[in-house]
Amino acid sequence: MPRTLAEIELRSEEVQEVLDAPPAWLVRWGLLVILLLIVLLLIISNLVRYPDVISGEIMLTTQNPPIKIVANSSGKLTKLLRPEGDFLSSGEVIAEIENPITNRGMEYMKSLINQVENFLKNPVTPVDFTDSSYVFGTIQGEYNALKKLCMDYHKWSTDVYQPEEIGNLTAKIKQYRQLIGITEKQTKISLSELANAQEKYQTDKMLYKEGVLAKLQFYQEESAFRQQEQEVENLHKAATQNRITLLDLEKQLLDIRHQQTETQRNFRDEIMLNLHAIRNHMDNWQKSYLVTTPISGKLSYLEPISNNQFIQAGEFVFAVVPEKEEYRGIIDIPSPGIGKVDIGQQVRLKFNNYPYEEYGQVKGAVEKISLLAKEDIYRVEVELPNGLTTSYNQELLFVPEMMGLAEIITEDLSMMERIFYSIRSIFDQ
Repeated sequence: MPRTLAEIELRSEEVQEVLDAPPAWLVRWGLLVILLLIVLLLIISNLVRYPDVISGEIMLTTQNPPIKIVANSSGKLTKLLRPEGDFLSSGEVIAEIENPITNRGMEYMKSLINQVENFLKNPVTPVDFTDSSYVFGTIQGEYNALKKLCMDYHKWSTDVYQPEEIGNLTAKIKQYRQLIGITEKQTKISLSELANAQEKYQTDKMLYKEGVLAKLQFYQEESAFRQQEQEVENLHKAATQNRITLLDLEKQLLDIRHQQTETQRNFRDEIMLNLHAIRNHMDNWQKSYLVTTPISGKLSYLEPISNNQFIQAGEFVFAVVPEKEEYRGIIDIPSPGIGKVDIGQQVRLKFNNYPYEEYGQVKGAVEKISLLAKEDIYRVEVELPNGLTTSYNQELLFVPEMMGLAEIITEDLSMMERIFYSIRSIFDQ
């Protein structure tokens, strides 16, 4: 019959016999097996390695990121000119928003500006204002002023009155110059005759004093000499009057030409100011009512769009994606983990649009780390040396701002190293 524990004496001879003589082979082999297990565990822990990973959300973009195009005015899309997926050149028009100025009117205005610029070079040829079927909206006032200025300038340029007046004055000036030349020649002749008359007068005067010449005859000779002097004075006076008249005529000609130049300059300045105002209106119209692309690339619709659809000002409606660009990933990393991130570290990318179990992962490498954090978030740029080719050799289709998960492999440590670091940290504490 079995005995209870209380009935078993631990110090009995039977128990002591068993304890004093344990099986020697069990002890030896047991210790050896335990030692081998420990060694095997150490080897495995040293061989088995797994990476230390820092994860973050990634947004895929390009080196030159896609440009989102915003509508600057509210209204209906009257013309949707390019379909999604088309390749656009910089400055191309994508769509036109409803506005008070017709596109035909703006095209006419562009051609009119070229006509007016040529008209300024040759105002004799008039500008052809065929504007009956166009609507110019806010530009109508400047357009009407430009039209009147061009017509007045053309009329003034083709008026023959001023050219004829200038021609008459020019002819008079030429005649007066000839007259002055004739007077100067007469004066020279008169001066020569005066010199002869003066010499004869002096001789007659001496003869009169000596009583050789009669008094009446002397007075006659003196009178002839005085008349010669008077004739020279009259010629000088006539020459002076002719010069004064010539100066007046030249001043009249100068005033007319100055007035002509000022009138022409005023016409040109007014026309140029109106052209400048019209160009500003056209630029504002284009910015407000034409949706254009600032860069070359492939057109992408940010939402379903059709003709006559109303869009709101400030709304992003299109995007242009540059082609043949290097892909870049942007990762937001919290500041506690940024110290482990370094340039050149490998990055595994898993995109939301393509489940990595089916499509695989995309390999990348850390290219740039922002120096400063924004709200405790650092910006890390990742380059994709193999593009969007996955680990399963599948080429992913690029979608602007495609989101996903990025895993930055900071350290590839073994289990032994991790245990050692843990023990060390315990002793440090």
